[in-house]
Amino acid sequence: MKSAWLMGNVLVLMSLAASFTWAAPQPSELVTLAPKVACDRCEGTLLKGRTTQNPAARWAMISDLPESFTSHGVLYSTRTMLPDNGGAEELRNQRSAHGFTGIDGGFDVFLFHLISKNPQLAARMVVYVTNLGDKPVTLLPRQVIKSEGLIGKVHEFESTLARRVLAEEWDRPLPRVEIPAGEGRVVAYGRQFGNVTNGPDASHNVNCFGYVRATVDGDAPASLQVDVIAVPPGPKTDLNAQAAALMLTGAPTSDEVSMNEEPQGCALGRAVGVYPNFIWKNDTPFVLDAVALDTGGTSFSMALPEVQTRGCSDARQTTDLVLRPGYTRTDTVGNYMIPYDVRLTVMNSSTTETLRSDVVFGKTGADIGLAWQVVVADGMSVKSETAALYDGKPVQTKWAGPKQATTEASLLSSPLELKPGEVKTVCLRFLICGNSSLPFDLGVKKL
Repeated sequence: MKSAWLMGNVLVLMSLAASFTWAAPQPSELVTLAPKVACDRCEGTLLKGRTTQNPAARWAMISDLPESFTSHGVLYSTRTMLPDNGGAEELRNQRSAHGFTGIDGGFDVFLFHLISKNPQLAARMVVYVTNLGDKPVTLLPRQVIKSEGLIGKVHEFESTLARRVLAEEWDRPLPRVEIPAGEGRVVAYGRQFGNVTNGPDASHNVNCFGYVRATVDGDAPASLQVDVIAVPPGPKTDLNAQAAALMLTGAPTSDEVSMNEEPQGCALGRAVGVYPNFIWKNDTPFVLDAVALDTGGTSFSMALPEVQTRGCSDARQTTDLVLRPGYTRTDTVGNYMIPYDVRLTVMNSSTTETLRSDVVFGKTGADIGLAWQVVVADGMSVKSETAALYDGKPVQTKWAGPKQATTEASLLSSPLELKPGEVKTVCLRFLICGNSSLPFDLGVKKL
C-alpha cells in the first residue's frame, strides 16, 4: 500500500510538472551543443536566463581604471574625454555606444583602487557629481567604502563589501546632497589611506574597495557627470574644494592590466566603464532529477561574457558597456557586484530511496568569491519576484580556488535531503565579490 501511494505521488508530481512552464526538461533540452569556435563555453549543460533592469539604480560604473595610481587626480569619469594621466592619452579617449549621452538617474559605482608603492603617498577616494542640468538636483547617496583589511587568501576587503551591499547595510555619511545647476558636490568618500597619521579617519593600507549607490530624490529630470577622484588627505570639510581643484588633472598610473593595447582573442581584461545596471536571473527553475545525479553532478558556467560565448549567445550573462576607454572590451567581462537570482529545482523520482544532494560553486586556476542568501522551498511553485523572499536571511560569504582550502564550496548550510517523490527548489541570490576571477561553475551533485 505504501509503495503504491508513493508511486501515485510520483505520477502526480510528474503530471504537475508537465503542466507548468518550469516542467522537467527532456535530456536533449538539458544539453546545448554549439559549433566549435574560439572561446565557446556552451558545450554541456546550459542554465538559461536573462538580464533585467536593476530597480535600485539605472546605471552602474566599474571604475577600476587605473588599477594603481601614483598621484592625485581623476581616476575615472563619465566625461567623453578623461583628463590626461601622464602621457597615456589613449586611455582617456572614451567611446560611447547605444545612444548613451550621460547619467540621467540613479547610479552605482564600484571602486577598486590601489596606491602604488610610494611610501610618501596618501589619498582619499571621493565620488564627485556635477549637475549639468539647469535646475537643482538632490541625490540620496549611500556607501560601503573600505580602506582597511586583508587581500589574498583572506579576501577581507571584497567579502565584507559584497556582504554589506547584499544585506543593504549601508553607511550614509552624506544622506542628502543638493547640487545647484552647473555645480558639483562630493556624494561619497572613504577614509584617508596610505602614508597618513593614525586615527579614526585613517588607514595605512594601500587598497580601497567600495560601492556607492546614489538615487535622485523625486521625479525631476537629471543630467549628471560622475567623477572618481583621488584627493590629498585633509579635513572632510575641504572635500568639495579638493575635488573641484583636480577636475582637469588625471591621476598618473602604473597599470598592472594593460589598457593601452587592443584586447586579443579570448583574453579577458578588467571591464571599465558605464553599463545599464542589471540583474541576471533564470525566471523558471531548472529541474534536475536526483536519481540521475552522480558525485560529479551537473554544473553550469556562470558570469560568461560575450567574448567567451561566440558560439552560443544564450550562454552570455553580461551586457554591453555604453561608455568605456578606447581599449576596453565592449561587454562587461567583470560582472563584479552584479546580483544573480538563480532557481534550481531538484526532484527525487525514486519510489524507495531518500537521496541527498548539494549545491556548490567552484573555480580552478584562480579564486572566486560569492556573497549569497539561500532559501530552500518545498515544491516548484516559487514566485519569480524576490523582493520579500530573502528578507531576514543571513548573507554568507565564501571563496573557492587554488589559494583557498578547496576549489569547491557548498552554498547550503546542510545537504538537500529528498524523500521518495519529494521536490525542493533552491533559491539563490548572490553577488560575485570584486577581484574574483571569472567565469565560475555552479553545480548540483549527489552526496
